[in-house]
Amino acid sequence: MVPIVSGLGLAKTAITFAPSYPVAQQLGRQTNAFRTPTGSAGDPIRRSSASRKVSSTCLVTVARNRYSVPCEWAGQMVSTRLYPAQIVVVAGDTVVATHERLSDRNQTRYDWQHYVPLIERKPGALRNGAPFEDLPAPLQRMRQALVHQDGGDKVMAQVLAEVPKQGLDTVLVAVELALESAPPSGRVSTEHVINVLTRLQAQTMPQSVATTLQVRQAPLADTARYDSLRASQVQEADHA
Repeated sequence: MVPIVSGLGLAKTAITFAPSYPVAQQLGRQTNAFRTPTGSAGDPIRRSSASRKVSSTCLVTVARNRYSVPCEWAGQMVSTRLYPAQIVVVAGDTVVATHERLSDRNQTRYDWQHYVPLIERKPGALRNGAPFEDLPAPLQRMRQALVHQDGGDKVMAQVLAEVPKQGLDTVLVAVELALESAPPSGRVSTEHVINVLTRLQAQTMPQSVATTLQVRQAPLADTARYDSLRASQVQEADHA
């Protein structure tokens, strides 16, 4: 039965009484109602999707905030997907950027790795570049050590260019080691960092393989044999 309540100038309102459930079942129903719904493969349900043009500063605007994308997509169209907790940028069938969603408005979220190819061409952008304010601590220390040196921007750009090739974690370890072994002047060269990277990635020697073969005559460290060889060569030269 659905009673109708009226009076005091209020519009008629239908009041529906919820069916009665046991306490445990009702608790489960309410808990499920507050959970974030999920789509296929456990991904959060997408709230909206749109095609947008990437600005010349490698940013796309989503829900009144700006998010960076790799600089090679500047001026091109991409698809942005808005989720409750994140922003996903897709070009064709490839995800090119993922950001944690900003809660306020008129904010910008950068990923400094999106701008690495750009600073390879324009190293001076490192000095006042907002995207590079969130560099990891070892890279920030190297940046501060190089900022007042001639060619420091170029060296820093070359070090950052190693991140896509070698991986961020490997480069961070190499930078820390390079800073520890730097001279008192603090001068760190690209060659030094790359040398450390090479040593970190050096392949370990394979383990010895068990075998039944045995050496019949063990080699002897006898340097006198070289003297005898030299003597025989001298004799042959005299006969000639």
